[in-house]
Order: sequence, then structure tokens, then C-alpha cells
Amino acid sequence: MTCHNCQVECKKFGSNRAGHQRFRCRQCSRTFTESGPHPLGDIRLPLDRALLCLQLIVEGNSVRSTERITGVHRDTILGLLEVAGLRAERLLSERIRRDTTQRRSMLRLYKTVAFSSAKNQAVPKLRNGPW
Repeated sequence: MTCHNCQVECKKFGSNRAGHQRFRCRQCSRTFTESGPHPLGDIRLPLDRALLCLQLIVEGNSVRSTERITGVHRDTILGLLEVAGLRAERLLSERIRRDTTQRRSMLRLYKTVAFSSAKNQAVPKLRNGPW
């Protein structure tokens, strides 16, 4: 582990309350913890509740009904949809490159998931798709 500030090798320095390993720089004496993977980005929501929110939205529930069922605020649900949509777009762009029929079917799926909360509104046209 190297220090973010001075790029010097650090040594272990105990652990924090959550049990994550702490490190201390030998030169500047700063302490920090090594960050783990964050599958939801900056959203602090348990994975099971986030998955439930996404499942309800995909099944056709509105954002407000999902809010009532799960107890998660609607802005958090919309942020979760944004993160899931961006990660799905990145995954699809990496996996599907040349096959146009699969691209069209995935584009339909992307439109369905991305704009499922706007049921009665017009879905904007994507010229070449997100890929």
C-alpha cells in the first residue's frame, strides 16, 4: 500500500471500527483505510434493498410505489436507476459490438429499463443507440 499524498510505502496501523485495515505513512504520518469495492457507487444502500428496488421498477412499478413498498427515498431510487443503467450500458458495449440484431434487442431492453418510470411520456429516440 502506498500513500496517496507522498507515494511512499505505508505500514499497517491497526483497524477501524468496521474492521477494515488502516495504514500509516512513514513519511507524512497520515492514516487512511484501503477502500473496498463499491458496486453501487456513492449510494449507501444494502445490496438486497437495491436489488428489490430494481426488481420492482423492472416489473413495472412506478418510482413512488417502489418508494412506498421499500421505504427508500425516490431520489435514491432514481440515482440507483442511473447507476444501474450506466453500468448496463458499459457492459453491453463491451460484450456486444458487431451483431446488429442483438444490438437492436438490447436497445429495446435498454429503453424499457431506462424509461420505465415515464410510462405515459414519449421515449426519446436514440439515433445510433448508446453503443
